Amino acid sequence: IKIRFAIHKRQDSPDMGIGATAMEDNQHLIKSWAAKDRSTGHHHVDELVAIKLLMSKALMLRWRKIEMQIQNKQALNCILSRKSHDIRQATLMEDIYQLSLLFQKCSFCPVSKDGNHICDRISSYAIGIFEDEDV
Repeated sequence: IKIRFAIHKRQDSPDMGIGATAMEDNQHLIKSWAAKDRSTGHHHVDELVAIKLLMSKALMLRWRKIEMQIQNKQALNCILSRKSHDIRQATLMEDIYQLSLLFQKCSFCPVSKDGNHICDRISSYAIGIFEDEDV
């Protein structure tokens, strides 16, 4: 199952919206989410928070094989190298690594901005919601 996501933050608010889709290999959409969370104030850290949240949701749904498709190259490189000089990032990366061990198969790869436009729209919508929802 391929999971894509985007985050959106307004300048006038500490909130961030998370939009995500999950697709089978044949590009058949099986799930989409809109979630609202508090931004850390650092886009890169917010991306890692979103990845951790979505991996947790995938585990709750009992998905065994996932591919996290990540638009932010810095976040992707951070996860693949498992290196960071920032303690918040290092903690999140360790959490992500530990979560990845709970799957039969878990991989991380890049996705283009063009390929992620649906998640971007959902993340903009998510800023205005009061609780997480399936969309």
